[in-house]
Formats: sequence, structure tokens, C-alpha cells
Amino acid sequence: MANKRSPEQHHLAGKGGLDGNVRAQSKCRSIWHFPVLAVAFGGTAILILWTVIFAGLASMERAELASANRGIANLARSFAGHVERSLDGIDQILTVVARAVVERGVPDHLSEILGEGVRNDPLFLSLAVVDPEGGVASQIGAPLPDPVDHDFLLRQRQRPDGGLLVSVPQTGVRSAQGAIQLSERIVERDGSFGGVVVASVAPEFFTRFYSRFDLGEGGSVALVGLDGALRVRYRQGGELNATSGNSDLLPAELGLQIQADALGQSSEADAGRLYAHLVLERYPLAVAVAMTETHVLSGFRERRQELLTLGVLVSAVIATLTGLLGLRSVRLARAEEHARGALEQLRLSAKVFEESSDGIMICDGNNRILTINRAFTAITGYAPDEVVGRNPRFLSSGATAPETYQEMWRSLKESGAWHGEVVNRRKDGEEYPEWLSVCEVRDDQGEITHFIGIFSDATAHKFDSRRLHFLVHYDALTELPNRLLLDDRLTQALAGARRSGKGLAVLFIDLDNFKPVNDTHGHEAGDRLLQAVAARFRSILRETDTLARLGGDEFVLVVPELDYDGYAEVVAEKCRSVFDSPFVIGGCELRAAASIGIALYPLDGEDARSLLAAADRAMYAAKEAERGATRALTGG
Repeated sequence: MANKRSPEQHHLAGKGGLDGNVRAQSKCRSIWHFPVLAVAFGGTAILILWTVIFAGLASMERAELASANRGIANLARSFAGHVERSLDGIDQILTVVARAVVERGVPDHLSEILGEGVRNDPLFLSLAVVDPEGGVASQIGAPLPDPVDHDFLLRQRQRPDGGLLVSVPQTGVRSAQGAIQLSERIVERDGSFGGVVVASVAPEFFTRFYSRFDLGEGGSVALVGLDGALRVRYRQGGELNATSGNSDLLPAELGLQIQADALGQSSEADAGRLYAHLVLERYPLAVAVAMTETHVLSGFRERRQELLTLGVLVSAVIATLTGLLGLRSVRLARAEEHARGALEQLRLSAKVFEESSDGIMICDGNNRILTINRAFTAITGYAPDEVVGRNPRFLSSGATAPETYQEMWRSLKESGAWHGEVVNRRKDGEEYPEWLSVCEVRDDQGEITHFIGIFSDATAHKFDSRRLHFLVHYDALTELPNRLLLDDRLTQALAGARRSGKGLAVLFIDLDNFKPVNDTHGHEAGDRLLQAVAARFRSILRETDTLARLGGDEFVLVVPELDYDGYAEVVAEKCRSVFDSPFVIGGCELRAAASIGIALYPLDGEDARSLLAAADRAMYAAKEAERGATRALTGG
């Protein structure tokens, strides 16, 4: 009875296969008269093999570094957005206190006007009003020396235009690691210098968000002034420090001239580190993110070791077969014995082939599949007898751009290798992203004999990318767009309004008396109330509208393509109506209301910043007039 072979065995032992070459030794003894040619053939095959391997490894390393640079740049953008939102919140508090000092004098208790969200933050250390001579007029939290001789007082005196000043860290407030002082100039009614309002925060106020990210050993994020002085730095593992020294996170060639965004690999002076830094839009600060190449390339180095091991084993097989072909005086029995040894080496190579965690397929020169490994079946769902003899294009989902395949064949023609991402389809119909490396094998005449494809399932990597995108663009509590995504949506809406000539409204919504909810029922109840408010807002809005949460109890609504004059007021009234019925939180009925400010394009502003500022002013006017009121700033 004839022995049957599996599809894998058939294509390993068939025409052109290694087993076929061994059997041919007993039939074509004339080959043994050309040992030099045999050695040349084996050497060429090994050279081609290692050329393909090293070309593929170089391409994979470049791709890994490019992906790491994109990830670091995204982290820098996320960090910058987080810092700007934090600074915006403190700046708003300081501005309110400064305004209150000018209008009503220095209050006895600053807690009466201090914002709820920041005041209850344990990392918010102190708030003080300092007169022009440096005397402390009023303060809460950790005390300042009286009189104050800190640098921020002198610098604010010399800054007639005002604005938030972020000073270098100072020690001795509450933490031995120091505290960061943020100050706003008090401008009297006659325009004269009236002192400053200064807040002290712990360095963790800016970096606590990033303890959840894996930056790797040696990775860090930092907040740096455009003067080159370090404000705060967080290292992987929880190490945090605040110092007034210069930052060593940025590449040496930049020095202290941090005037533009940058990312890439560091120079020889900072070897082994990838970095990105981003200058903030509204503050003279930059954020810096750094990771080591050791960390970002750890996965690549594991795959490299697997490929090198496979290359060594295949080279050993080729060298063994070349030696067999070069032996002219070996009897038939010894030849058969050596053939059995060669087959054992093949089985070892096949073991590596089968046990690889990456899917592998070997195709002939006509791009027809000869054999596959078990990982191929595990990833795609196709068994060997379902794919052997077929063109790999049957795996395509149709979601990969035709340009990608054009680039693949161009790269194979020019360099013999290609590495990139495609979207394929499993047997069950599910689409999945795939990291694919393809190389060609040529004979001595330069003709293509085989194609080798090695691929891995990139689904988990894509999920991590989507999660990072969500963290960067959405509020984690309400899942509404954050300030970063709001700016983008509002910019797009303004562009559409300019093209169509239709109006656009921006509504600034601030909940009234939100503090008693947290004080009475706890912060968890406050968070659930914010989620419930967001859900009711979603139920009354159009698909074209954008609702965003800026932080705390503040929301912004962008209403494009106004249907008629007065439509913005109708939308505002619908927003107020969501508070007509109580919210049931933890078995308790909670009442809430909101003050709403309206700004219209182009009457109140022609860009995103001016419209948001106008809507904010209108909201404060409504709140001062009557809580739960609506105020339009049209033409204001």
C-alpha cells in the first residue's frame, strides 16, 4: 500500500523541494563531479537568505521607531492638553479672585469665592492675595512669608499686560519636593498695579494623569518653561521631582531655545532616547515626553531573535545539503545515510517553522501557496488543504488601499522585500489588521523561485491605539468631547458657516449650586449627576451639534446651521428644560439648574477663541443677573 503524504509533506518533498534534491543524488550522480558549483550554489543561497533577513529586520526596525515616534508625539499632545486645561482652570479661579478684590475689596475668607473643583483638590496647597508692597492681605492653606519677596511679585509688577505666570518651583510650602506657584496680576480700576493673586499647587497636580501610562524604564514626562527651566518632571515608577534647574529631557542640540514643536531620535549627546516636545498655545511653557529605545524596541528585538534563529537553522540545512552535493567518493549507502541526516535537519527546521507565533506562508514563483504553518491557520482560520495552490489574494478584505499593494510590488522589484500593514479577512468573515513582511528568493540566474510571507495579527495594537485616541480627545467621566476635540469641531463648524453663509451659535453652560451636591452627597454622587446631565443633553440635540465638557461643571454646545433667527435661544431653552424634572441619584432626588451664555457667529466673534470668550462672558452675566438664566452677548 502506498504511503500517503499530507499537503505540507507533499510540497516540502515535491518538485524543487529539499527532499527531492536528496533523492536526486542517487539518480544524478553526475552532479557529484561539480563540487565547486555545489559550494557556490549553497553560498549564494545563504547570502540571499541573510540579505533578505537583514533587509527585513532593518525595515521592521524603522517601522517600529516610526510607530514609537507617533505614539510619543500623541502622548505629548495629550499631556499638553491636560496641562492647558489644568492651567485654564486655575487661571479662571485667580481671575475671579482678582476681579472680586478690585470690585469688593480683599475678602476675609477666600474660600467664599474659591472654585469648588480646585479647592477640594488635595494637590491645591494654598491661595493668597498679596498687596503691591508684598504684604499678605488674605490667604488660605499653607502660609506665605509676610512680607513676600518672591520673584513672581516683581515679575507681575513688570508685566502690564497681565496673564498667568507659572514660576519655577519653590520649596518649603508643604512638600520637600517643592510647589509650583501660579499668579495673576491685580489691575485696579485706574489701571495701576494692585498686587497679585497667587496659588501654590503640588507638582503631582500636572502629572498624576500619566501614572497610568507605561513609559518604560528611563521614560518620563516634564513641564518646561520657554526659559529652559524645569517646572515638574515625572519618571516611570512614580518618581516625581520639581526643580528650578535646566531640563535634561530635551535633546542637547536644542539647548534652552525651545521655540518650536519637535520629535525624533536624540543626538549622540542623548543617545538611546526618543523624544517629543510641544509648546503650549496659551502659555510660555512646553511639555516634553521621552522614552528609551530599549523600551520601544523590546518587541522588535524578540521578533528579531526568532528570525535570526530561523535563519541559522535554514543556513545549517543549506550548508549540510551543499556538503552532501560536494562529496564525490561517498558510496550509495553513505549517501542515503547522509540523506536521512539531512531530512532530520529538515524536520528540525520544519519544527521551527510550525512553532513560530507568526503566520508563515511559502509561495512558488507564480505566487501560489506551497505550504503554511500552524500560526497561519490559527490567525486566518484556514486549514492547509483549503489554501495550498491558491493565490494569497483570496485573503484580502478589500479594505486595503490599492496603492499599498502597488507599493509592495514596487518594493519587491527594487529591493526584494517589503514590510507594511494590510487588512485581511478571516475564514469566518471577520476583518483584521495584519503586519506583513514579504521577501522574494531568486536562483543563480536571478529568476524568482519563491515568495515568503511572515505576518502577525495587529488587532490588539489597533485597540490600544483607539483607546489612546479616546483618552486624548474625550472626557473620561461623561465620554463627551474634551477641549481638544471641541476646538477641532468648532473650527470645522466655522469653516462650514463661512462657506454656507448660515449662522452658528456657541452656548456656554455652567451648572448652578453644584458644590452643595458634592458637600452633601459626596463626589461620587456629583460625578453621577454630571453623567446624567450629559445624557439628557444628548437626547435633545441634533446629530450635527457638538456637546463638550471643559471640566468641572462647565459644558459647551456648538450649534451649526441655525435654522432661523432666534433658534439659538430656542436651543438654550431646550437645554434649560432638561432640569425641569429632578435627577434620581442613589435613591435621592436632586434638583439642578444651569446658567447659559450665548454667542453668535459672526456678530460676537469670527474665530473659535473669541466666540468661546464671548459665550463665557454672557454666561457670567446671566449667572450674576439670576441663577438659571440665559444671556446672549450678541453684538457685545
